[in-house]
Amino acid sequence: MKTCVDTEGTLCLLLAYGKIRVPVSSIAMIRGDGNYSKIYQTNGKEFLSSFTLGLFVRFLNPCRQFFLVNKGLVLNMDHVGRIVKKDCGLFAEMRNGERHPLSRRRSRKVLDYLQLHGIGIQMDTL
Repeated sequence: MKTCVDTEGTLCLLLAYGKIRVPVSSIAMIRGDGNYSKIYQTNGKEFLSSFTLGLFVRFLNPCRQFFLVNKGLVLNMDHVGRIVKKDCGLFAEMRNGERHPLSRRRSRKVLDYLQLHGIGIQMDTL
């Protein structure tokens, strides 16, 4: 996996041998599926990558807003609308309405990040 910085200074991932340029800020989430990962952008586009989710986690770690929230899902916290608490646990609700479960072990780290950065996340009980 390679990266580049475009003319506006935006960090981008280069996929498909450099043919596809994906701005990191436009990535809403990355879902792992075995040895493949599916990248979901905020504009609705999806890309399949032969890189594993672990490689994306290591690469996006310096960006700080990306969190591995459960075993197969990395979320961009900039695109999370709120945290929902249900009887069975915590869920991250994306701005497009999708809900994704937070693992018990990783939920504290996500909540601490949101609190530290002053992101207005509501803790709703359903």
